[in-house]
Amino acid sequence: MEERSAESEPDQEEADDDESMYSSDDDDYQFLTEQEHAWAVEIKAAAEAPDSGILPMSDFSYVQYALVTKGRLEEALARIKGVQQFQSHYQVSDDPSRGISVIEQFMALQPRALLNLDICLEQDRGEGVIAFDASQYNPSLAETLSPEHADPEHNWKIHILFWYYAVRAVQIDFRAIRQGIVLLVDTAGMDWSNVDMSHEQRCFVELRKHYPWIAKETRVYNCSFVACMWISMLKAFIQSQHSQAIQMACEIGHHGGQQRDPNLPRRKLSDLYLQPNANRAARYLLSSARELLNERHENEQSFRL
Repeated sequence: MEERSAESEPDQEEADDDESMYSSDDDDYQFLTEQEHAWAVEIKAAAEAPDSGILPMSDFSYVQYALVTKGRLEEALARIKGVQQFQSHYQVSDDPSRGISVIEQFMALQPRALLNLDICLEQDRGEGVIAFDASQYNPSLAETLSPEHADPEHNWKIHILFWYYAVRAVQIDFRAIRQGIVLLVDTAGMDWSNVDMSHEQRCFVELRKHYPWIAKETRVYNCSFVACMWISMLKAFIQSQHSQAIQMACEIGHHGGQQRDPNLPRRKLSDLYLQPNANRAARYLLSSARELLNERHENEQSFRL
């Protein structure tokens, strides 16, 4: 099954429970070059040295850091320490069921903000895709006290852990990690109530600057003045390689210099992803996320350097 990209209509059939649409049985998905293997082995040896201060990890994780850092040992070790500090502080479990619970709670807090989590299978590309409607995101809810939880930061934890599990979900194998992640962000209707730079910066400092992922591309659709200002402020503290991957003023179905017919209304990502309705789309998204996280977990458990 192909990823539901911004150029194609989504298929809303439920995932087959008996056979994974994201199966990584193909050796190419878990293939490493000799250089990549050597990077991972070196990182593992340094991380597992008695005085490293790093907790043991899976071999899959060592490869993930190797692919993202391209074997830069000091950077890899610094990222590992940062992520492990985050995991300890937020009591992170990599059990797929925990990830699904967090994603589901985030979707309940921010309905219609998350549009898609998927792997792009078109032309065997393999990159992860996360689609988001910025106009539906209310950052103040991250600070709202939950009546069901005594922890005053429960809602904030759901928001930051959502990012952790969402990115993890689209890194199911080495091909996906190597190809990187495409972020699709629709900003039509976005205003200043959808922006809180203190949240963005806290998430960056606590997690994003450490977490091993490759930002292949960020496509910003239906740009407004607020969206342009928001992206400009984000660029002040995100990594330069992520900043360079941002493409502004994207239009759905129009790439490579194609011009949109000015007589036609602009389309939103939600027009593509929330089909046939928002409730069914949410069920499909959760089913997709569950399958992705399970596939990642299976690959991580079985791989050995």
